Amino acid sequence: MKYRFLLLFLALTLQNVLFAEISVQSFRKMDNDMTARIDAPKDDQNGFKCAVIKVVTNQKDFVWEPDALGIIDAVYKTGEYWLYIPYGAKRLTIKHPQLGLLRDYNYPIPIEKAMVYEMVLTTDEVMLTVKKREIESQWLLINSDPPGADVYINDQVSGKTPYQNELPVGKYTWNLKKQLYLPDGGVVELVAGGQKQKINVVLKPNFATLKINTTPENGAEVTLNGMSTGKFTPCTLEMVPTGSCTLGVSLDMYETTTQKLTLIDGETKDVSIPMNPTFSEVSITTEPSSDIFVNGEKKGFGSWHGRLTQGIYSFEARLDKYLSAEEKQSVIVGQPLTLTMKLTPRAGVLKVISNPMEANVKIDGKDVGQAPMTIKDILIGEHQVELSLSGYSTILEKPIINEGQTTTVNSTLVMGNPVTINSTTTKGLAVRSFRCLDDDLTARMEYPFKDQNGDLCAVIKVVTTQTGFSFDGGSIGIVSVEQKPTEIWVYVPYGAKRLTISHPKLGIIKDYSYPLRIDKASTYELILSTGE
Repeated sequence: MKYRFLLLFLALTLQNVLFAEISVQSFRKMDNDMTARIDAPKDDQNGFKCAVIKVVTNQKDFVWEPDALGIIDAVYKTGEYWLYIPYGAKRLTIKHPQLGLLRDYNYPIPIEKAMVYEMVLTTDEVMLTVKKREIESQWLLINSDPPGADVYINDQVSGKTPYQNELPVGKYTWNLKKQLYLPDGGVVELVAGGQKQKINVVLKPNFATLKINTTPENGAEVTLNGMSTGKFTPCTLEMVPTGSCTLGVSLDMYETTTQKLTLIDGETKDVSIPMNPTFSEVSITTEPSSDIFVNGEKKGFGSWHGRLTQGIYSFEARLDKYLSAEEKQSVIVGQPLTLTMKLTPRAGVLKVISNPMEANVKIDGKDVGQAPMTIKDILIGEHQVELSLSGYSTILEKPIINEGQTTTVNSTLVMGNPVTINSTTTKGLAVRSFRCLDDDLTARMEYPFKDQNGDLCAVIKVVTTQTGFSFDGGSIGIVSVEQKPTEIWVYVPYGAKRLTISHPKLGIIKDYSYPLRIDKASTYELILSTGE
């Protein structure tokens, strides 16, 4: 037995030990090196990115002593050390047990945040010669299925499978451990001059498989023991540790649900988890088709179907030339809500008179009868009126209808060729149209202004080619006015109600009431008619 276990020893002969002062061959700034900024940055004690000094040397075992600012980390790389130091550091002492020291080396250039510097050291070499005594040995090979198991030889971690190593002859205990698998092990004897020892092990699973779905719908995020799995139902979780576990599912508009499970080795379990809704189905239609808003957020046009959680909501329908329809409703979980919202048109009266009488009348391309005639409840804004009579010229008029007012078109037809008259029956200033520009980001992102309360203003884009206008927002005021080539941008606080527009030659529109609610950071278009 005394020959089975041989003592290992080393006869170390120090052939050459060369001691010399350490010196710096060069020190430079590396402007294009991104180590300190992007590739491998580290922060100092004040949260600033460290500078990195790359010390070029083929020696190891250096000791680095900084100045009062300290060193955050020293990392050995092949052929160099990386020293992470705070910006503003001034000096460095370098020590080595065999090579001596360089005391208080002053950096020749300032040390800046997140910059990289190169220091090339000049040193002599320490050379050792180690003479080993021959011992008897044999090879041990261990494979596992699956691979990657930790290998323990005589209770000491020795590597991972596939494992191969040459060991002194003798008896050894071996063990394999791998997460989610049962451990395995045994005893092996290595004999001098004998065969190499091969051990093949199939590890037994210590996990289960879960197949998960949710009702009444899938798409829920799955957690295991409170940690996200990155999967959504329906899904399969493999290699789940056996024993007790907690499965969780969460989906927008549903209560988060958990379920406790007990799993056994090798089991495949189907799990169906019911979820309780926290919403109600809401359906909205508008007459006529218009923009639909829920709590001020646009949801659709004409009709919308969606889910809302329990609470009180403000529903609104908006359409140019119509008064907005608004109502508040309580949404109760599990109780569907259906709304039909009818808008009231903003209208006036149009009278059409022709000379000679009984001319055919078309409004906006649609036959409406013969003049003279009175049309009630015609929408505000510009319309095209066509009057025609056999043997006479056709006349096109473009009257502007104002809310609650009567506009008259009185035209005389002339015998001969058709004539187009581009005129309005109103003189001076008038508002042709007003609408919300939902996709315009001027007030929100591109050119925002804040009012006296720090809120983002709305922008009224007044479309006109004329200049010289002045604007009065009444008690709520105007924040700013900017003249553009084809329009004027008027910044007003949200909640503004009316606007007075005046011009020294064209006249005045006094206390024009906005037909839509003025919201924060929204953009609106107001088209002016200035007459001829």
